[in-house]
Amino acid sequence: MTKIYLKESLICGSIKVCPVCDKSKEIAALAGTKCLSPSAIQRILKQGYEVEINRLGDKMNKINSNDLSETEKDEFTKLFYEEVSFDDSMCSCLWGQPWTHGGETVLMGETMLDMVKNYIKENEEEFKGYEKE
Repeated sequence: MTKIYLKESLICGSIKVCPVCDKSKEIAALAGTKCLSPSAIQRILKQGYEVEINRLGDKMNKINSNDLSETEKDEFTKLFYEEVSFDDSMCSCLWGQPWTHGGETVLMGETMLDMVKNYIKENEEEFKGYEKE
């Protein structure tokens, strides 16, 4: 089941549900809108999508790393390697590119830098042994 991510936004004094990931943006574009109504969300659910809505007031956005745009992936990778001091060249996967690991990696944070820092914190144990000499 494909998961899409939406967030509540305050627009002109009204709470609207807006797309966050590329897939939800594509669905909104197909519907000819920038925000999705409750009935549109119900139709999306009936199509077999799993929908996660980041409620207004929640501190963190959540997004599947696979749903990042290429620009967002480049930014994540750049920020990741600026934040860590280890060498993963001997590892079978690039830690700074979780979308290449297979499966689903959910990134959380208000900004891309927050997402990077939370990802690093959640995976500290995995990174042990890769510290630069």
